[in-house]
Amino acid sequence: MTTSPAIPPNSPSDSIAVRNRRRGWRLVVLLGLLVALSAGLGAQWYWRSAGQRFRRGLAAADRQDADGIRRELPNWPRADAYEPHRHFLAGALFLLDGQPEEALNELRYSRDVPELHVRTMTLAGQALYQLGQQAEALKPLSRALEVDPNAIDAHRWIASSYYDLGAIHHALSHLETIARLDPVDPRPHRLMGLMHKDFEHYGDAITCYRESLKRDPAQKSAGEIRVELAECQTKQREYREALATLADAPQEPATWVLAAECHIGLTQGEEADPLIARALNGDPDNLAARMLAATRSLEAGRVDEAAGHLRQAIARHPRDYTARFKLSQVYRRMGKVDEADRELKTSEEIKALRDKFTKLHEQAANAPQDAELRYQLGETAIRLDRPDLAVGWFRVALSLNPRHAGAANALQQLTGPAPPPAPAGPALPPAPAKR
Repeated sequence: MTTSPAIPPNSPSDSIAVRNRRRGWRLVVLLGLLVALSAGLGAQWYWRSAGQRFRRGLAAADRQDADGIRRELPNWPRADAYEPHRHFLAGALFLLDGQPEEALNELRYSRDVPELHVRTMTLAGQALYQLGQQAEALKPLSRALEVDPNAIDAHRWIASSYYDLGAIHHALSHLETIARLDPVDPRPHRLMGLMHKDFEHYGDAITCYRESLKRDPAQKSAGEIRVELAECQTKQREYREALATLADAPQEPATWVLAAECHIGLTQGEEADPLIARALNGDPDNLAARMLAATRSLEAGRVDEAAGHLRQAIARHPRDYTARFKLSQVYRRMGKVDEADRELKTSEEIKALRDKFTKLHEQAANAPQDAELRYQLGETAIRLDRPDLAVGWFRVALSLNPRHAGAANALQQLTGPAPPPAPAGPALPPAPAKR
C-alpha cells in the first residue's frame, strides 16, 4: 500500500518556501549591487579628490600663492597616478619659499609626465637660475620650448639666463618672442632698450623705450626708462625731444645733468648753468655734472677752475678716460707739460682697456658658452676699477665652467672664502597672474 506524502508537492506551504528563497537571493544580489555601486562611487570620489586638489594647487602656483599650495598638499590622497602631481606642487612651493635645491629634488618625479613636462622643465630652469647656474638653466628651458615654442615663462627665464651670460643676441631673440606673446607686458622692450643702449645702438634703444612706455606709462620703472630714453635722445642730438621726455622724469641729479646737456646743445648755456649747480649740490660725485661744469668753466676762460673740476672728477672716478684726457688738455693750456703728458698717457691706457672690454663683450655676445671670454671680461673690469662688474663676470665664467681656477681665485679675492650668493632675481621674471 502506497503512503501519500504528508505535504503534497503543490501545497500552499511549498509555494511559500520557494518565494522566500527567491526573495533571499534577490536581497543578496541587491546587496552585492549596492556594494559594487558604493565602491565605484568611492573610487570616483577618490580620484576626483586628488585631481581637484591638483587643479586648485596648480591655480595657486600660477598665482605664486604659496599658502594656496600649502592648503592642498596635506592629507594628499594615496593615488599613484597623482603622486607626480604632488611632487610638482611641492617643487613649486619650494621655489616660492626660496629653496631651489629642494625644488629640484621634487621636480625629478614629474618631469616624465607629459601634461607636466613643460611646466616642470620651466620650474627646473628657474631653480637652476636662482642657484646661479645660468648655463645649466638653459638645458631644461630649451627642452620646454622644444615641446611648446610658446611657453612664455620658459622664454622669460631663458632670456634672463642669456642676459646674465652676456649672450645679448640670444637674449634679444627671446625678448622679442615674449613681447609678441604678451602684447601688454612692457618689460621686454625696457630690457631690449637697455641692451641696445649698452651697445650704443641709440636709435634702436629709443624705439624700444618708447614701446615700453606706450604699453604701460605708469609702470614701476617708468622714471628710469624716461631718463635712459632722454640719454639716448641726447646722444642722437635730439635735444628738444629729450627735454620733453625729461619733463615727466624724476627730478634728480641725472635728470638735471641731461637737461643741462640739452640746453648746451641748443646753445642755451644760461639755462644749463643753474641745472649743473643743482646737480652738483645734490650729488657732488656726479661725474657727468662735474664734466659739464669743467666744460662751462673752460668756455668762460676759467682754466684753473676747470682743472679743479677735472681733478675732483678723477679723485672719485680714477679710471675715467674722458676726465683724464680733458685734464691733459687743460694742463697743456696751463703750460704744465709734464703733468699733461702723464695724464695723456694714463688716458690712453684706460682707453685701450675700454676698447678691449668692448671687444670682449661683443665676442661674448656671440659665444654664450665661452667661460674664458667671461673670465677675461672680469679681469679687464678689475683693471677698469669696476669690481662690481668683475664679480658678475667671474660668477658667469664659473657657471659655464665650475673648474675654471682663475675665475674661482679671482672671485674669492673679491668676495672672500664664502660661496657667492645666488642672484637676487632674474632680469625678466614671469609676470604675476592677472586677477
